[in-house]
Formats: sequence, structure tokens, C-alpha cells
Amino acid sequence: MPVDNVRLRRVVTELVNAPEAPSLRELGARLGRSPGRAQRELQAHLGESPKQFSVRLRLERAAVLLASTDHRVIDIAVGLGFGSHEHFTRTFRQRFATSPVEWR
Repeated sequence: MPVDNVRLRRVVTELVNAPEAPSLRELGARLGRSPGRAQRELQAHLGESPKQFSVRLRLERAAVLLASTDHRVIDIAVGLGFGSHEHFTRTFRQRFATSPVEWR
């Protein structure tokens, strides 16, 4: 039986607002599903995995912050839940084909 839309929307809203992606175990518990089932249902709804969705949103927030503030790159990276400046820079470059400094 598919998860109800209200619960699914609530979990997607949590993903949008989370500083980093919750684990599949946490998502599964919120949806009343196993982690694997939660992954499949969210991926079908989002068009990408929950992790990809969360990372994409955090990178888009970073792009806005880089363009509109003078915060240091490392502060933006840490504030958005990236473990290191290097990981953030590598992931940002993969998404936008430029470094965070060049984006700014």
C-alpha cells in the first residue's frame, strides 16, 4: 500500500528544510516503511534519491549565498552541512561546472 500523500509531503518538507540529509532509517521511520521502501517511494516521488535531492537543495542554497553575501566559502559549506571545504568545493564544481569562488 503506498504511503499517504500528507505523510509524504511532510517528509519532503523536512528534507527541504534539513541542514543535511536524514538517514534512510530515519526517513523510513517517518513514513512507516523500511529504509529500502522509503528510498524507492521517495525516489519515485522526487525523481531522484533523497540524498541527491538534499545535496542538490543545499548546493542551490550555497549558490544563492555565494552570490548574495560575503560569507566565507568555508562558513557556507559548514553551515549547509558539508563535512569539509574540499567536499563542498568538489560537489559544487560537479553541479555547477565552476568553483564556489569563481561562482561568486
